Amino acid sequence: MKKYFNSVWAGFAILASSVMCVMSSCSIEGDNDDDDFKVWEMDLEREAARQSVDVSGNVAGYTYVDLGLSVKWATYNVGSTLPFEFGDYFAWGETDAKTTFSWENYSLCNGFQSGIKKYYAKDSKNILESEDDAASANWGKAWRMPTNTEWRELIRNCTWHLESDFDGTGVAGVVGESDKNGNIIFIPCAGYYEGSTNAKKGKDIHYWTANLSEYDDSGISFYMTSSYALDPNGRSFRFTGFPVRPVLK
Repeated sequence: MKKYFNSVWAGFAILASSVMCVMSSCSIEGDNDDDDFKVWEMDLEREAARQSVDVSGNVAGYTYVDLGLSVKWATYNVGSTLPFEFGDYFAWGETDAKTTFSWENYSLCNGFQSGIKKYYAKDSKNILESEDDAASANWGKAWRMPTNTEWRELIRNCTWHLESDFDGTGVAGVVGESDKNGNIIFIPCAGYYEGSTNAKKGKDIHYWTANLSEYDDSGISFYMTSSYALDPNGRSFRFTGFPVRPVLK
């Protein structure tokens, strides 16, 4: 059974020689001049040691792990550079990070829940467009937010265990080992923001999907409680601040 790599904190020196190495690159798809799809030259073994998880490759400088699924998963959140970092928090359908979240400052409404002006019954939109996708907007169009179907696939095709102190970092989260190829992914308990408070940091996992609820105007979120109940179909107020874990084809 493959285990995640032991900590190599000398990896901060590796960061300069591997992650920032852009001496040559090649396109994996799309226009050869499109930096959004370029693969940076990178020592994957060193990068895996730096991150303490499996690293299969990178696109536009952001690393992913191939778990043998329909999409490849980023190894860390938008706004971070390591798997155990929480990264930035976003309201559903917004692309700018912030630290205070409410209906009053949610950009896709008129200051209150009944004033939602996009992704609602009148426009019949039920999945985020790239212009409203925090992953695409921040990492480039090769990346996007996962759907609830893709979160469900991830949950069902990995063996999960709760990690209270990931690789000595003091960060709690879940480690998933792929049932397909043995590669692993770590998802930290980043909590969520309502108002300017993150009361669940280090305790619960909440991540946005790209889907709108079929029942109401809520965004669909991936959710894990401290009792270790995984749910890829949680409904959450769209103004709430959740982290984003991108995917790519």
